[in-house]
Amino acid sequence: GYVQDVNDNFLHAMGYTREEVIGKHHSIFVERAHRNSADYRVFWSKLGAGHYLEGEFERFDKDGNSVWLDAVYNPLRDDAGRVWQVVKTATVITDEVHARHKYQLLSLFADNIQHSVVITDAQGRIEYVNEGFFHLTGITVEEALGEKPGRLLQGEHTDPATVERIS
Repeated sequence: GYVQDVNDNFLHAMGYTREEVIGKHHSIFVERAHRNSADYRVFWSKLGAGHYLEGEFERFDKDGNSVWLDAVYNPLRDDAGRVWQVVKTATVITDEVHARHKYQLLSLFADNIQHSVVITDAQGRIEYVNEGFFHLTGITVEEALGEKPGRLLQGEHTDPATVERIS
């Protein structure tokens, strides 16, 4: 698990120089409490046994800030079949993970209130509605997704001034 090479994009994302990581153990990117955990030992045991691992992994930059990676760890074997190196390729996805977490928190909140909540994309198409929306309108999530709220909620008796104000 010792770093043999690393690209500049990863160095930049992690706040290290090449000299600070080459020859160091991978654990410098792992939270101190996790370094001695059973999970981290299993992680390296699997790689040492030649298992390919991929997924989202939380690592930490030089200043201790969380950095999320979408990573693939690929063990390489020598002619005798022994793992001699692990090649990791990774993309930094910290912003995406934080956005997903924020969305999950918002959903948790919105799903547990009685008020109607509608979230649209930049084009005004519905991306999310809560149970309160269904109870108020009778329109299911499946019926609402991808639609514009006005198409679903406005009828022949809708006040044009109200539509204008909401728009």
